[in-house]
Amino acid sequence: MYEYRARVLAVHDGDSCTCDIDLGFSVWVRKCPIRLDGLDAPELPTADGVAALRCLAALVLNQDVVLRTRKDRDDKYGRMLGTILLPEYGVTPLNVNEHLIAHGFARPYDGGKRT
Repeated sequence: MYEYRARVLAVHDGDSCTCDIDLGFSVWVRKCPIRLDGLDAPELPTADGVAALRCLAALVLNQDVVLRTRKDRDDKYGRMLGTILLPEYGVTPLNVNEHLIAHGFARPYDGGKRT
């Protein structure tokens, strides 16, 4: 696992967003598409899909976050698979991926099968 500072620029649905990622030493990856790892949110434009998008956007849009990725992991659309952590959320950082699942906005997802 690798951790980076990142800024969430856009939220596209309940399980994907776009980030600027700080790689360190003044090196940035701009407008990198991110797919939240380990979950599957309902599709837009269903009511559940809109609710998932709104929840994710309320938590992370225009926020500085910690992005945790796995080396050489991306999805079939070329998006990096990642976990978003909110470091300013109380004593323990909020794991956004787990939060979406725990609150019913997404289901656990492992590669090709829903769990």
